[in-house]
Amino acid sequence: MTLLSQPIGHNAGTKLCTDVLALLSQGLVRLETNLSVTEEIVVAMPNLEVLYLISPVVPDGFLLPDPHGPNAHKKLLPSLRWLCLEDVKAVDDNWDPLVTYLICQTFGGQAVSLNVFGEGVHICSDVIGRIEGLVEELVYVPDPDQECPFDKCP
Repeated sequence: MTLLSQPIGHNAGTKLCTDVLALLSQGLVRLETNLSVTEEIVVAMPNLEVLYLISPVVPDGFLLPDPHGPNAHKKLLPSLRWLCLEDVKAVDDNWDPLVTYLICQTFGGQAVSLNVFGEGVHICSDVIGRIEGLVEELVYVPDPDQECPFDKCP
C-alpha cells in the first residue's frame, strides 16, 4: 500500500497508478485492478499469468493491440492463463469483442481460462457456448437479478 502526503485529483491518481504499473510490470504475474488497462501497460507485462479486472467495459478491440500500431501483430499477454472479469459490462450488450479477444489469445494452443461474475452480469447462452469452445475452463456466475436484454436468451 502506498500513501501520499497530499490528496491528488482522480486523473492524477489514475496516471500515477498507470505509471507505477508500467515500471513494475516486467515482474508482475498477477494484476488485479479497476483501472482501464491500456495497450501500453499490457504490452509491458509479458509474464502476466492472471489478469483480474474489476468493473471493466468490453469495447471493440478489448485487450487487443491497435491494428495500425507497432504491436499490431503481437499477442499482448503471451503468458496469460486466467482472465477474471468482475462486474463486467459490454458496450451495447455486444460480447463479440470478448470472443474475438479469446480467439486471438488462444490461437496457437495457448490455454486460457475465463472467470466472469458479478452484479449485473449476463451473457446470452449462445455467446457462452462460443466462449466455452475457446477456453480451457469457464467459470460463469450470472447475476440472477439481471434481466436478459434479448428475447432469444433463456
